[in-house]
Amino acid sequence: MGRRSSIDILPQEVRRWLERALTENNFTGYADLEALLRDKGYLITRASLQRFGYKMEQQLARVRAATEAARLMAREAGDDADDRSAGLMALIQTEMMDILMRLQQVGDGDDPSDRAKLLATA
Repeated sequence: MGRRSSIDILPQEVRRWLERALTENNFTGYADLEALLRDKGYLITRASLQRFGYKMEQQLARVRAATEAARLMAREAGDDADDRSAGLMALIQTEMMDILMRLQQVGDGDDPSDRAKLLATA
C-alpha cells in the first residue's frame, strides 16, 4: 500500500481524541489542533489535519444519510424496531465506507493483493 499518513500512525487513544475534537469543534480550529498535538509530541501539519477532517466529515455525512434512509425504510416497511434496524444498517454501512475509503488509498503501483484483501474483508 502507499505511504501511511501521519494521522494513521497516531496511537489509537490520540486518534480518538483528535476525532472527538474535530466533531466537537464542527471541523474547525485546525491551527489550534496542530498546536495541541505538537504539545503532545506529535508533528502533524494543519494541511494533514484538514485532509483528515474533510474525509471524516464526508464519511459522517454518508453515515447520517444512510441512517436516515434506514429509518425511512424501516418506517415504510412497518418495522417495529426502527431504531435497532437503523442502528444496524448504520454500523454495517460505516464499516463498508471505511473499507471503501481504504480501497481508494491503494494506488495503481501497489501490490494487487492488498486490494484483494480489502475486498475480501468487505
